[in-house]
Amino acid sequence: MRDDKNRTGNTGVGGFTLIELLVTLAILALALVLAVPSFQGIIARNRLTAAANELVATLQIARTEAIRRNKRVVICPSTDGSSCQGTDWRRAVVFVDANADGNPGGAGDTVVRDVTASAAGVVIQGSPNVSSNNRIWFAADGLVRTGNPAIRTGRLSVCSTRLPAAENSREVQFAVSRISVATASGTAACSAPSD
Repeated sequence: MRDDKNRTGNTGVGGFTLIELLVTLAILALALVLAVPSFQGIIARNRLTAAANELVATLQIARTEAIRRNKRVVICPSTDGSSCQGTDWRRAVVFVDANADGNPGGAGDTVVRDVTASAAGVVIQGSPNVSSNNRIWFAADGLVRTGNPAIRTGRLSVCSTRLPAAENSREVQFAVSRISVATASGTAACSAPSD
């Protein structure tokens, strides 16, 4: 004869009680509340670094093209990707300036690259040397010029409004033929850098 009774003696159904489920949800909600701001800071720092790296790459491309083509290559802010307009460096155009007028579209001018380094909360501004005419160019010798052709130094500040002022700024510096990035203490308003 066969015994159909449960041999373990447990006749209840397995699972979670309502209290166990609520405690688990409360712990999960607490973990999310603590983790989300940290992730937002990481994302903002990564966007800031990516924008600074994009500017460094743009300057390096312009310098390389000037040497390779043996012609002046200009970088300027742009709103449409084909002309120099405005002062917002989050979008810039790199072009061979064959007629040396500082504007693309002339005889022999060629747009090399349309660069966009725009991310949420990122502000990019030029130092006074750069903002005097919002042009950075490399001559065929690979040396940088800004504003007045005799000036060979300048900075572009990449700043995030979503980070504390102590860590919200990267300065892309260029002097003669050297391009570098430095971490700087910015301001909450992301003000323009000095020369």
